[in-house]
Amino acid sequence: MPVLKDGEEVRLKLLGLVDIRALCKMMASLGPETKRFFNNPLFNVSGALSFLKAYFLLASLTLANRLLGPCLLCVVALNKRGEVVGHVHIRAPLRYFLLARQGLARARYGVVVRDDYQGKGLGTFLTRAILRVAKRAGIRTVDLFVQANNIRALRLYKRFGFTVAGSTRRGGTVIYYMVLHLR
Repeated sequence: MPVLKDGEEVRLKLLGLVDIRALCKMMASLGPETKRFFNNPLFNVSGALSFLKAYFLLASLTLANRLLGPCLLCVVALNKRGEVVGHVHIRAPLRYFLLARQGLARARYGVVVRDDYQGKGLGTFLTRAILRVAKRAGIRTVDLFVQANNIRALRLYKRFGFTVAGSTRRGGTVIYYMVLHLR
């Protein structure tokens, strides 16, 4: 079990159907700063309808993994109380999934850590775990988008070997497109 910088142990595991409710609860608890940096519609769970939509979508994708192969692979971190305190995922954007002939070769990465667990090394443990899962699934390239002012995330991604492959501007915010080629 990984031990965080403050000495707390967390358990990492692949997302299962039993974890989806706790994941949605964690996503709903995120503060505005974290939500500003992690803006993924799949995990938008503000409000009861959004919570239900995210729950059923995540459940569907988890089941689709078993039937179709990896379209969403997600690792969650659980504290001793069984609460999800972070998650990382690689998912197949629809165009990647539809173009895949011999399995998924490219996937999109995302990570988020609950506000009170940030800065403790959990993002590093989660990233290391999902990259291992990606390699085992035969994924050769992982990509992501990150705001240029998200210094903590950029430091993490660069430490794992992600490189900036492009940039764009959305509403005055510079967004980097980063890529990691797995070996």
